[in-house]
Amino acid sequence: SSQASTYMTKHERIPFEKIIHINLGYDFSLFRLAEPSSADAIRKKYPCGILLLTVCRFTEYKRPELSIEVLRELLARGEDAKLIFLGRGPMEAELRNRIASEKLEDRIFIPGHVDNILEYMAAGDYLIHPSVLESSCVVVKEAGLVSKPVIVCKGIGDFDDYIVDDTNGFRVDPEAFVKQAVDVIARTAGDKPKLETIGEALNKEIKQRFSIDNVFPVYQTLIERSKLKR
Repeated sequence: SSQASTYMTKHERIPFEKIIHINLGYDFSLFRLAEPSSADAIRKKYPCGILLLTVCRFTEYKRPELSIEVLRELLARGEDAKLIFLGRGPMEAELRNRIASEKLEDRIFIPGHVDNILEYMAAGDYLIHPSVLESSCVVVKEAGLVSKPVIVCKGIGDFDDYIVDDTNGFRVDPEAFVKQAVDVIARTAGDKPKLETIGEALNKEIKQRFSIDNVFPVYQTLIERSKLKR
């Protein structure tokens, strides 16, 4: 990411001209795409007006507790919302205790690890990602594969490189994640055409920027340059 380049120049004192930025490359044909019938079954299992997903390891810097706060604020506004956590981690017991203490067991669910993550994403309305520790986030790319709108933090990982706010996703202030994420959802949840357009734009950007077909030639160019310098 450009943030990694900045860190290398500022903190590791590597000359900028020696840094060559090459995106991660994915063979997206290897991803098992969502089966519409399975996605529909998941949606029916969690009936609601707004279905949110958070996919992460339950750790301090992923900040999964903020997803609970987003859900709680939406409920306070009268929205018919539910939240699914996919993942495991050291904060799981804390999250489950908080869900129970706030009596949100009928609104927040933790299936754990699943082998059909794209179907869960296809079933949801938004991927909300409060994490402040990323390099190049795979989860957001997976959401892009199923054209799902994402809400991520500004200035984290490579999100600023390819997510254009309100165009192919939503970027919010990490210090005001809950308020701004709630505002985004409340403003856009009723506009299905807009969300579809944003999801489709993310799908196009992900495939263009990170497909191995487009990334591999950059490696080839780097190899050819290295040969010329020998």
